[in-house]
Amino acid sequence: MGQNKTKKDILEAAYWLFYEKGYCATSLEEIAEACSSQKQAVTYHFGSKAGLGREVSSTLALRNYAAFERIVREALGAQPAEEIAAAHILWFSQVYKNDEKAFRFFREFIMQDENFLDLVQNVRPSFERDIVSRAVSAMDAVRQMQMLNAFYAGKGLLYHYAMGNLAADKELFEQYYFSIYYQPFYSEKERKELFERGKNILSRLGEEKAPYFMEKFM
Repeated sequence: MGQNKTKKDILEAAYWLFYEKGYCATSLEEIAEACSSQKQAVTYHFGSKAGLGREVSSTLALRNYAAFERIVREALGAQPAEEIAAAHILWFSQVYKNDEKAFRFFREFIMQDENFLDLVQNVRPSFERDIVSRAVSAMDAVRQMQMLNAFYAGKGLLYHYAMGNLAADKELFEQYYFSIYYQPFYSEKERKELFERGKNILSRLGEEKAPYFMEKFM
């Protein structure tokens, strides 16, 4: 129980420090001090700063979506889950363009080569095992590749859009970003319909309830 609480406290401290100060400017000593722990406890539970960063990134994504879903349901009542997910993708497409703190963490950690390599090392063996053992059909294999492509392409697009490297306005970027993530799962007609339903939810919420800043959804 004590160790679980310590791990939770460390994660919570890192969660806010990485957002407020940035990944690079935050030391393990600061994180330990913030939760009245020791640096050794951080490495014991997470292995390294990169390991802690991955946990923070995962926690941020889960909390962000859960908070967004709660706000939608409180403001608009029950809504289809796929439409809430679509609205969240569209909302998320603009966050790093507007929230410098969130983009700093994204830029300093999520886009690091070490994290990219870690993801590849974890995904590749599973993918190759499934193909060799024929655990998945050719169609499933194609879908897996499409999903991986969407994951990496989406992150790359977010980075360059937030950096101002793309000659795309808000509406065009939303459409393209959305299509990348939903292409493996929906036909073009279905994607267009879902895009409009997601846009409708965002429009009904308004920027007062769904501002393009991560902190409200943390």
